[in-house]
Amino acid sequence: MLHEVMIDGIKYVPQATIQPTDDATLRAALHELVSLHYFGQWHKAQGVTGLVIEMLSPELSKVMESDIGAAFERTSSTD
Repeated sequence: MLHEVMIDGIKYVPQATIQPTDDATLRAALHELVSLHYFGQWHKAQGVTGLVIEMLSPELSKVMESDIGAAFERTSSTD
């Protein structure tokens, strides 16, 4: 589990940069997701979505492996 840092009562979570993706990466990620629907292989959904996250943001995937809550917070909108 990743360490939680509190400064002046504010919890800081590990950063995971989500880089812009190129067309090939985005197309491959979308193909994986569409394949779930096409083949109806819902038993593979967790693995495939994990693969897609790794394709789109390797750093975020590493955070997920150690602290899913931190990854969730990192991707939650602050608006």
